[in-house]
Amino acid sequence: MFKVNKLFTRNVLVLSFFLTVGFAYAFPAAASLSVEEAGMQTAADMNRRFLDTHDTCGANPAWFCNGIMIRAANATPSYHAWDPSPSSQRRGGVSFSYFRSDLYSTRLQGARTQGFTIKSGQAGELSVNPLKVLCSFPYDAGTGDRGDNGCGGNKYYSLESKACSALGITTAKQWLAHFSDSQLTGEEPYRHQCGFAADAAESFATSLVARRISKPQEQLVGWSQNELSIATWKSGIAEQLPLESFFYIPQPKTVSSAAPAGTDLSGLAGAQFMQRDYYQQTGMIIPVIRMSLSNQPQDVFSWRAEDQAISTGKIVGLLPDIADIAGEKSKTITKAYYYRLPYLTVSVPHYAGMATGDVVSIRWTGPNHTYISEEKTIATPGVITFQIPRVEVIDSIGHTAQISFAAKQANGIVERSSALPVQVEGQELDLPPPVISSDLHEVKVKFNGMNASHRISVRLEGVKTHDTSRQPGSFSEELFFDIPEGWVQENHGKTILINYAVGDEWGGKFQFSRTLRFDIP
Repeated sequence: MFKVNKLFTRNVLVLSFFLTVGFAYAFPAAASLSVEEAGMQTAADMNRRFLDTHDTCGANPAWFCNGIMIRAANATPSYHAWDPSPSSQRRGGVSFSYFRSDLYSTRLQGARTQGFTIKSGQAGELSVNPLKVLCSFPYDAGTGDRGDNGCGGNKYYSLESKACSALGITTAKQWLAHFSDSQLTGEEPYRHQCGFAADAAESFATSLVARRISKPQEQLVGWSQNELSIATWKSGIAEQLPLESFFYIPQPKTVSSAAPAGTDLSGLAGAQFMQRDYYQQTGMIIPVIRMSLSNQPQDVFSWRAEDQAISTGKIVGLLPDIADIAGEKSKTITKAYYYRLPYLTVSVPHYAGMATGDVVSIRWTGPNHTYISEEKTIATPGVITFQIPRVEVIDSIGHTAQISFAAKQANGIVERSSALPVQVEGQELDLPPPVISSDLHEVKVKFNGMNASHRISVRLEGVKTHDTSRQPGSFSEELFFDIPEGWVQENHGKTILINYAVGDEWGGKFQFSRTLRFDIP
């Protein structure tokens, strides 16, 4: 899977990866890169992955470290290109293609010429919202007509086109025999094909082999691209997604007496629109990358200055820092670190061009909440520190958050830095937020695994902080705690925070729940 949200079983792997592999527009503060350098590094990494034809990444599927996961998308003011389409939301899966030099990929779905790419699975794990690759089809499978998140049977062949595992198809040769049924003609084989699970190395590798042995260059052009289904994500979370680039494909113009030969760059306009849209939504820059399908793999992806709609920035490539935690491109906050942490101190570097009057702020983007700090106006250029409330760290336990900073210049231009991935170490229990009663008289605590040895207390944070007495756990897995009447009254019209801690009868360390944020009427 493309998701590691619990205990950090892959910390060493992920951190070592980030020391060697570029990651779009996110580089250590000590080595700030220009827009050009960052874009060139993104293109270089994409070319490296495109040329890597290993069918597995150790025990992980190939998409974890190689190939390019790419989505053709429309450029329109009606919606953001990176948000799931209405049809994707309905079926629970978003359609992508997987491009690699050995897979003979010459077009995108619908012959579109622009869209976006996402980072490799390994790099994407450090996003706030890692994506989950569900299944893989050697060719376009019409996932819009399939159930089970786009991985199930096609409505035209509901039984024969189920998941390959359900049909007993486990090898590429078996898949090819199923796909090549002599009774199928025209578009029927593509609807009839079965798909492979994409979260297992061997299964995903089989889908790649099946494509290679089935002569992709001889397939119907409109169905010739392969297809992945990725679990649908929420709309409106642009900066939480592992987006890598907005791409375009230059196309030769049709030659006629009225229109001379040349290059159609309509895809470039679309990619530039997406880049501007993303910048307007987040203040962050994702590069526009030119993509060539000319069968010259060494030159498939390239960054060009003239293609960029947003090309300037003082803080592109810079990261904020947590000085007392090791790591340049990512940080890990351990349980020992956050257990009694009063607040998290984050610093903004003295960036090139920092001027008196610049206004700087910090943003913590967690899986459940985004915290934006107070603004600080620069009096004397230098390193600036901010304090992020402990509750934001606690609310991200077992997940990855991102920290970035914004700088507003005297001319009103606001820029955002790259995002520093921060992994917050998990704990044994998964503790959801508590629930407040409609009459505001009590709080309910309920979680899986509660037992009589647990000792549980609730913290109410408002104008004042109130900690309840501890209660022993219940095998019914739910408890109720009274809210003082005076506490509710003094927080009228305010946002309050409620979470709980779970210890045990032997005095073991507490585990902490996610936070309920609630507006007292």
